[in-house]
Amino acid sequence: MRVSRLVVLLAIPAWAVALSGCTKRSPTEALDPREGTCESCHVVGVASQVEAGYAVSKDFVTSVHGRRGCTGCHAGTEEPAREQEAHKGLVDDPSGRAGNICASCHRERAERYGRTVHGSQSGVLRAIRERTGATELAGNARDMFEQACGSCHASCGKCHLKRDAGGSAPITAQHTISGEPDPRESCLTCHERLSREYQGLVQGNQPDVHFERGMTCFDCHPRSGFHGEGQPAESRYEVADLPSCSGCHPQVLSETTTNIYHRLMVKKVQCQVCHSQSYLTCYNCHVSRQRSQLALEEVDFRIGKNPAKSDRHPWDWVVLRHVPIAPDSYTDWGVSQTRFSEFPTWRYASPHNIRKKTTQNSGCYGPCHLNAAVFLTRDYLQQKVSQGAMVPAEIEANGNVVVEKVP
Repeated sequence: MRVSRLVVLLAIPAWAVALSGCTKRSPTEALDPREGTCESCHVVGVASQVEAGYAVSKDFVTSVHGRRGCTGCHAGTEEPAREQEAHKGLVDDPSGRAGNICASCHRERAERYGRTVHGSQSGVLRAIRERTGATELAGNARDMFEQACGSCHASCGKCHLKRDAGGSAPITAQHTISGEPDPRESCLTCHERLSREYQGLVQGNQPDVHFERGMTCFDCHPRSGFHGEGQPAESRYEVADLPSCSGCHPQVLSETTTNIYHRLMVKKVQCQVCHSQSYLTCYNCHVSRQRSQLALEEVDFRIGKNPAKSDRHPWDWVVLRHVPIAPDSYTDWGVSQTRFSEFPTWRYASPHNIRKKTTQNSGCYGPCHLNAAVFLTRDYLQQKVSQGAMVPAEIEANGNVVVEKVP
């Protein structure tokens, strides 16, 4: 089998190298309807019945990607065979981190993407390094990370293949590939919690004011940033083109603004403290211990001390969202979180559910000031521990963000 020089240069995994030289269809080549072929089970109009979520259109088969042939990306068996034989060695997501077949044609873009927050999972890896004290994940721990995290996150297909809500079954749109995907069919299928907040689908909330004005993800987050500029970022809040409220609303920073609240608080209080509605926070996902008795998520709103002050985020007061993590989360990886109590599990948040008028800015005392119900207090943490939603070690871990005295 012929192997292209480009694939050799990429040094991508052996299965991807082997696939790169597969025989390609011509644009006019007829479909192969024989029983046991990929087409006989997966192509609409050829298969007698196509399993939901795994249908491929005839148009795709003769497209530039379809002409690679099914096994050209997914491996498996090209010759007619029964399902079990045909799927032997099948690669569910050939664009995944473990062996990105897309890189065989889109090398430069794939390399740059691999250094982005999405492509490298740098934010997650940093959090793991912080709590474990490790300088890097290696051996079994790295393999487990790729299986547990990399298998779901950050592949090319997760953005460029149209999917259903929730991000499952990546070919539900009959394997439609888009060079510039609609954020409703890419961003919002993975960022599903944010999607519900943005559209006002959280109980008791209204849609984000930006959603009501027809704004999409790309109006604030430039497309260019998703393939990166070649410079890695340690977290999503440190990317080069991070959007800010003042980028569109510079008047809030003006010392001559007529809004007395902005003038007094804009340098001390994060915009979302006054302009976010209640948002979703999680407790039992990504946690190895059984918490089936708990709700997966709760609608909450908690103001606390800024755990990540920087030039970009200089405020004293910010909204916080709980990160579902426990001391034993990586036990199966052979990794111990020896520094678990040193880093907060209530982290800096930026809910996408902005309104000009919110409950907490409807007045000073009652809706916000002196209202313990909107602050992350030690009593609230103890309550979550008693409910089993948090572990005792989190009391100490959140010591730097908890509000000891409600202002």
